[in-house]
Amino acid sequence: MARQAAKFGDQDIANEFLLQSVQAGYFSTLALTRDPWLDSVRTTAAYQGTFAIAAAKDEHARKAFLEAGGDRIL
Repeated sequence: MARQAAKFGDQDIANEFLLQSVQAGYFSTLALTRDPWLDSVRTTAAYQGTFAIAAAKDEHARKAFLEAGGDRIL
């Protein structure tokens, strides 16, 4: 829903849905960085804050994966 709101110009709703998504466990920094539908919100302070949360979660997940030996399995 965040993507659609951003695409149609409602930055406030887009940022609200993005934050909810990240808090619920969706934190693909790659998608947040590359999705062209999110272009209109990337310069907002709310997006930057949400992205910082997502980046921290992404880093935590990456470290847990490596500590569990995930890189050796794949």
